[in-house]
Amino acid sequence: MGKARPELVLDLVPRAARARARKESELEAAGLYTNGMAARRLGLADSCALTSRLRELRVIARRYTDWALLPPHEGCGYTETVTVMIGRERDTPFQTMAWTKAGLRFLRRLLADPPTV
Repeated sequence: MGKARPELVLDLVPRAARARARKESELEAAGLYTNGMAARRLGLADSCALTSRLRELRVIARRYTDWALLPPHEGCGYTETVTVMIGRERDTPFQTMAWTKAGLRFLRRLLADPPTV
């Protein structure tokens, strides 16, 4: 094995960050927010913190490989299914849930005044 080349590793970080920012800005322009984007807008540490809180409040549940809203919240226009490209070359389509603007407002209200479960 040869010597590690830290300049190559450092070059990859900004490229990955730029790709993530581009994806997030495209979603935000469409009025959609990934779980991570929603968590940042709500002032939470990360998407895991948001997911954990929503599970505690019985708002979302795991369905197969994705999260889904539970009744009575499903069908209210809070989420949409979006296709994002994943993988090293960003060539594999993957469907996931994204929050709409109405969903983000719902989350703000819910986290500001959580119901007693």
